[in-house]
Amino acid sequence: MACGKLPAPASLPAPTIRSDAGAGLVFEEYDRNGDRLIDYAVVSVMVQADGSQDEYTIAPFPLFYIIDYNYDGYADVSLIDTVGKGRCDDIVLYQDFTVPHEEPKDSRPRATVRGEA
Repeated sequence: MACGKLPAPASLPAPTIRSDAGAGLVFEEYDRNGDRLIDYAVVSVMVQADGSQDEYTIAPFPLFYIIDYNYDGYADVSLIDTVGKGRCDDIVLYQDFTVPHEEPKDSRPRATVRGEA
């Protein structure tokens, strides 16, 4: 169960929202400490609206949660909702970027600066 590792929704600032229609994903990115770096993000699936090929809605619960716990500008973990219902028991570790492996630290996903592409 990973919900204890997620920020409380009420504590989050307004997100920067971007989408990748080709991949069918919507990204909500948050700067929780005001340093202009993204340190928390959720990735949701775009769902096609009934009877429309051009209109989409966002799935009610995110698929991925990406967290930079220590605010160093690098993602520390990504969590995945294995069922898609937003239940704590179904949200599990997908990847721990802090575990030593052959790639250098700089290969971890880097936060982007808010307001810059």
